[in-house]
Amino acid sequence: MNAEAQAVLFNAVPLLLIAALYLAVGVARLPALGRERALGFVAAGLAAAIAGAAILVTREPLAGEALISFAVILLAAIPAGIAVRGVTAERSPSADRARAGSGPLSHRLLDVDGEQGIAGVLLDELADAFDLDLANLALIEDGGRRARVVAARDGGRDNESLIGQELDLESEASGISTATREGASFAIFDAESSPIVNQRLNQIARVKSCAFVPMLAGGEVVGVVFAAVRQPRLFRDDELAQMQTLAAEAGLALARTRASAALAEMLDRERLIAHISREVRSLRDLDELLGVAVAETARAIRADRCFIRLGEPGEQAPVLAEWVAADVPSLQDATGLPKVDLAAREQRTVAVGDVLAVPIVSFGQVIGVLALQRSEPATWIPAEISLVEAVAHETAIAIDTSRLLREGTRQARIERGFYRIAAVLSEPLSAQATHDAVAQAAAEALGGDSAAVLRAVGDELELAGSHELDERLASYLRDDAAALMACARGGKVLASHRLLDDDRFGEGLARAAAAADRRSLLAVPLPEPSGQGVGLVLVFFVGEEVFDDEQLALAGQVAGAARGGLERSELYERERRSRALAQRLARAGRELAGELDPDNVLDQAVRQAVQLVGAQGASVRMLKDDEVVVRGATGAGEDDAIGTRTPSTGFLVGDIVQTRSTRAVTDVRLDPRLGEADSMLAAGYLAYLGVPMIGREESVQGILAVYDVRTREWLVEECEALHALGASAAASRASAELYQGVRQEQQRSEAILANVADGIVAVDREGRVVLWNPAAERVTGVPQGDALGRTPAQALGRPLE
Repeated sequence: MNAEAQAVLFNAVPLLLIAALYLAVGVARLPALGRERALGFVAAGLAAAIAGAAILVTREPLAGEALISFAVILLAAIPAGIAVRGVTAERSPSADRARAGSGPLSHRLLDVDGEQGIAGVLLDELADAFDLDLANLALIEDGGRRARVVAARDGGRDNESLIGQELDLESEASGISTATREGASFAIFDAESSPIVNQRLNQIARVKSCAFVPMLAGGEVVGVVFAAVRQPRLFRDDELAQMQTLAAEAGLALARTRASAALAEMLDRERLIAHISREVRSLRDLDELLGVAVAETARAIRADRCFIRLGEPGEQAPVLAEWVAADVPSLQDATGLPKVDLAAREQRTVAVGDVLAVPIVSFGQVIGVLALQRSEPATWIPAEISLVEAVAHETAIAIDTSRLLREGTRQARIERGFYRIAAVLSEPLSAQATHDAVAQAAAEALGGDSAAVLRAVGDELELAGSHELDERLASYLRDDAAALMACARGGKVLASHRLLDDDRFGEGLARAAAAADRRSLLAVPLPEPSGQGVGLVLVFFVGEEVFDDEQLALAGQVAGAARGGLERSELYERERRSRALAQRLARAGRELAGELDPDNVLDQAVRQAVQLVGAQGASVRMLKDDEVVVRGATGAGEDDAIGTRTPSTGFLVGDIVQTRSTRAVTDVRLDPRLGEADSMLAAGYLAYLGVPMIGREESVQGILAVYDVRTREWLVEECEALHALGASAAASRASAELYQGVRQEQQRSEAILANVADGIVAVDREGRVVLWNPAAERVTGVPQGDALGRTPAQALGRPLE
């Protein structure tokens, strides 16, 4: 036999036989194997056919060796042979397929997932085994109240008209409800006239005879198989039994698939809960963690809105966090939602229609509600409810943790604030440093972002200290703090959640605070250490702060503690001022004592008065007859004031002269008569301090007054120092006047002696010459300069006898 004959006999012919075998198996096993596996057999058959045809044409063996390639072809035929044997086994009337788990159906069910996949394999098996025209599977849902057709095979194809059809098992007549209730298979010969068959569905199916086969899993009917033919047929009992056996295999597969799906869903839910828990517990800010909780939950449940409302039942409960889907309006008010209120009131989950509300419970107490809404009413499945309940539990833990941390932070902040106040109490500080420390302590203790301390000065307030205060806000408080005087006089702690909407503090403060990005305010009255007037501590907040009674009480405690620090600072400042005033007063006394001209004494007195008390102007009036005349002045208005005369009994100056007492005016604007009584006040001064100048024998010599361009609370030590300066000026002026009188007498005597014709010589106790007039110069010939300070004998060079 030549090579070409061997190629045809051992290669081409076997390949063509194998091709026929694979094609036959692919076609015959299509319903059982499924489309994809059957196509594999067909493709192998076509490949073998092409190879065999090519060898017939070329007469060349595979790989050049016909016998060796023949062995390979025989090995390739083994899978097709096994498949043919399987086909033969399936066509036999053996009862093997009735044994659950042992037939080929159970093997194929292992390769499919999902309800539709299992239903498709089962229905194809039944249609092929029992020559059915139509077979569908309806799964029982909603606790046996509803059935849904998940798959329908009609002549080897899906019947789309039946797939998805639903039956109400409680109100609609059907063999499905009977099979579900009784759990047994039964057949109906005349389906068109039977009251058991649902005629609505039969109008789609158009069958003559049918059988209803329950699908059991774990002793429970999970579905019903509808097996039907379009020719009258009586189904035998053994056929029904075999159908139920196959349905039971599919039921087990369905239960296994559902269990796997439930497990996967449970694992996904646990992973999601763990993710949400990790995200929520990693946050410390309450608003941020609530925002994460609602966003993650809404996306997991596919809700259109999710929000958290905090508050006990019956209380005003604001929405603290909300997530909404696109095109869904935000929830402005969460009050008056019956289902949400019910969940909070009865402390249970409420899942009705489009709302799922779960109470947030902490230590047995409802602190809020986690609620979800959908745009359309839907059934909330147990998995969704469990997920939301778990998130509510995690949210409660996170809220408690956040509150504990916030409370711990708050306590630490309060302790720092009181520690700072204690430090102020323990150290002597200047007034400026003390007010700044009080502002910082108030901000730290009350959780504010900046603070200012306003002290009372007469009927006005002035900025005395600050902490982290924006310059725009500080500028307003320096210029217009008087608008807050009514708040200070009220003596109560005032809280403003939204300062822009609060008219108690005036529009100016609200605008300045908004420009400084401050939205909330605590105003705390701060009594002055002297007991005269009430100041304010203003604590500003960046956000819109919600204040509770505890914070308001704490604000009062901070003010009380701060007052102690201010009293200590006041003592320190008073001592420092007294020491400084004493030093300045001593220096002024020395300057005044050195002046021998009365007018210069008065000029020096007004300059020293300005320096003594830090004023901007001063004047001195001297009493002459029944009037006081301005004899010296410095500062604005001095030129117009000098020389003005005022009756000694007039207003203001008359009070000082007649009562011999100090007169201090904090704000001259409160009495228009003051501007007329003192011409210096017409120059724009706002504060006045006048003291009597007491001379010898306790007589009033005049008035020494100082002026300030701002309202000013004159201190006791300042009044005393100015009073002492006035007395010193009066004494110095009297001494200067006395000196001037003596000096004038001396000059007059010297003029008389200079014009006498006789020589006159005067000596002191020690005999030294103190007077040697010109006549003595002419008589003796000794110049006056040579004679003064010597004895006459020394001046003349001989004794006088």
